[in-house]
Amino acid sequence: MKMNVYVPANDHNLSIALGSGIVGLPIEDGVVKIYYEGNIYSAVNLHSFKERVQVAAYRMRDRCPTTAFNVVSSDWLLQVGVYDTESQALIIKDQTAIDQWAARYQNTRQVSA
Repeated sequence: MKMNVYVPANDHNLSIALGSGIVGLPIEDGVVKIYYEGNIYSAVNLHSFKERVQVAAYRMRDRCPTTAFNVVSSDWLLQVGVYDTESQALIIKDQTAIDQWAARYQNTRQVSA
């Protein structure tokens, strides 16, 4: 299944963790259903942008129960790529926008030894 990869447009606040991997599909004209993964619990396997996109994509594909989804105006999003769950390929259309958004990712959970 192929789905669009997004970042917030015009620094729009989607009320999700900064640097989240965001995927989605249009559900009607001007409206997009998105799933996202921000790694707010600091899983060790979700620090790269592609890993966060993958988790969001599989949740969307499988319709997994999650609170990490929303329905938003397409004006709030900038499509920066496509993710294919079959090939696990992330096809990038706007590397600069991805880099700027992904750079805002923060692993804020502190783990003590």
